[in-house]
Amino acid sequence: WGQIDAALAGASDVLCRLTLSGFNALRLVDTEPCRPFCRTRKGMNIGEAAAILVLEEMSHARRRGAKIYAEILGYGVRCEAYHPTSPEPEGRAVSALIADALRAAQIPAGAVDHVNAHGTATPQNDQAEARGMRHAFGERARRIPVTSIKAMVGHCLSAAGAIEAAVLAMSLAGGVIPPTVHFRERDPECDVDVVANETREQPMTCGVSISLAFGGNNAALVMRRVN
Repeated sequence: WGQIDAALAGASDVLCRLTLSGFNALRLVDTEPCRPFCRTRKGMNIGEAAAILVLEEMSHARRRGAKIYAEILGYGVRCEAYHPTSPEPEGRAVSALIADALRAAQIPAGAVDHVNAHGTATPQNDQAEARGMRHAFGERARRIPVTSIKAMVGHCLSAAGAIEAAVLAMSLAGGVIPPTVHFRERDPECDVDVVANETREQPMTCGVSISLAFGGNNAALVMRRVN
């Protein structure tokens, strides 16, 4: 709205016995390292971390000589309200979320080079998210590199969106996509191009970060590399 030149945005979260017990009661926790989008996935790992981003007007950042990782073009926010703990299974809600973000960013789906997925490694979430990407990007979804850093840091809950936004910005700036580690076997129900086990280096212009929360409280950010 043009009211401020700069702001801090981010979050932190720590391991909590109550939270872990709740996810375990839902049978969503894997005792092994989690493996998003893998056919043998069994659930998530809980992580703890923090990330804070500095958001500011481009001219303000340039004047103070800041290192600019990426430009936020737009975002989408939706509440699908399908179920308290399960996602809408066909991916329609995720597709609509991505469409909202792209509309706000004023770019076509064909301009997206990379997706930093929510990717919790739960059977339901990964399948719904992959279907959403297929609806949003069509056949290109099979060629857009997708990664979930939850395979390395776990699901950091309240901090997950901030961490993954920071990772997307750094990926665009450096032309490097971090891998979805522990990946064993492609899942035909998650028909996307998973960056499996090894870092992928490739130039990128535009990326999307997806965050999907309980109750269907969902958000997506669209970012562009700054030359």
